[in-house]
Amino acid sequence: MEKQINNFLEFLQKDKKLTDNTLQSYKRDISQFESYINQNNLDFTKLVFLWYSIRRVTRGLVEVVENAADYEESLNLYTMALGQFANQATVWSNNITEKLKLDPSDVMKYTGAFYNLVKGMNVGATDAYIMSKNLTQLTYDMASYLNISNEAAQAKIQSAMAGQSRAVASVGVAMQVASLQELAYSMGIKKSVKEMTQAEKTYLGYIQLMNSTKQMQGDLGRTMITPANAIRTLRNQLNLLSRAIGQVLTPIIMEAIPYIMAFTNVLTRAASALANFFGYKIADVDYSSAISFEDAAVGADNLGKLGSAASKAGKQVSESLAPFDELNN
Repeated sequence: MEKQINNFLEFLQKDKKLTDNTLQSYKRDISQFESYINQNNLDFTKLVFLWYSIRRVTRGLVEVVENAADYEESLNLYTMALGQFANQATVWSNNITEKLKLDPSDVMKYTGAFYNLVKGMNVGATDAYIMSKNLTQLTYDMASYLNISNEAAQAKIQSAMAGQSRAVASVGVAMQVASLQELAYSMGIKKSVKEMTQAEKTYLGYIQLMNSTKQMQGDLGRTMITPANAIRTLRNQLNLLSRAIGQVLTPIIMEAIPYIMAFTNVLTRAASALANFFGYKIADVDYSSAISFEDAAVGADNLGKLGSAASKAGKQVSESLAPFDELNN
C-alpha cells in the first residue's frame, strides 16, 4: 500500500512539472505574439472596428439599393394595375405624399393592391379607382388613429374588403353578414346579402367600412405634430434619402454585377472541383419503398368516398355562398 502511495506522489510531481513547462511555453508564445504586434504597430481593437465598419457599410449599401429597387417594383405594380387611371392617379399620389410627407412607394403599393382587389370583385374600373384612393387614405388615417404600422392598417382594411370580418372587429367595424344586411335595409335595399353578386357585396362592404371609420378619417392630417406621427414623418424622409442614394448607386452596381457573377461562377466551379477531388458525391437513395402517386391517389379516393355523404349534405349551401359569406356566417 505504501509503495502505491509513493508511486502516486511521484506521478503528481511529474505531472506538475509537465504542467509548469506547458504554462511556460504558453507564456513565451504570448510574449512573442505581443512583441510581433508591437513591432508591426498592429491594434486589434482598430482591426475589429474596421471589420465591423465595413460590414455595416456594406449592409447599408445593400439596403439603399434594395430600397431603390422596391420603389421601381411599386411603380410598376401601380402603373400596370391602374392602367388608364395611372396618370391622374400619379397626380393624386404626388399631392397626398407632399401634403402628408408620405413615402410615395408605399402610397403606390397600397393603391395598386386595393385597386386589384376591388377590380377583381367585378367592380367597375372607375369605381375601383375611387375606392382604392379612399382606402389608401384610410390606411394612413387608421394607422395614425390606432398607433399601428401602415402595413398593419393596410392588412386590416384589405382583409375587411375581402370579407374577413375579424380583421377589423377589434377596431369597432362590423362586417358580418347581419351587419351588412341591416345596412342594406337602411338604404332601402330589400335584396338578401346572400343573394347579392360579388360586386354588390363589395359596394356594401365598402360603404359599411367607410361609415364605421368616420372618426378615423383625416386623423393623420390632424395629428401630424404629435410625437408618434412626427417620428413617422422623419422615418419617411429618411427612407426617401435612402432611396435617392440607392438610385445613385444602382447604375454603378448594375455595371459591376456581370463581373461579380463571373467571379462567383469561377469560385463555384473551383469549389465543386475541390469537392470532387476529396471524393464528395451525392448519396444514392433507394426510392423503392416510397409511396407512389397512384397509391396516394387511391388513398385519397377512399377518403373522399367516406366523406361523400357529408359532402352532399352541404353541397347546395356551399355552392350558393361566396367566400365572403362563408367567412362571416
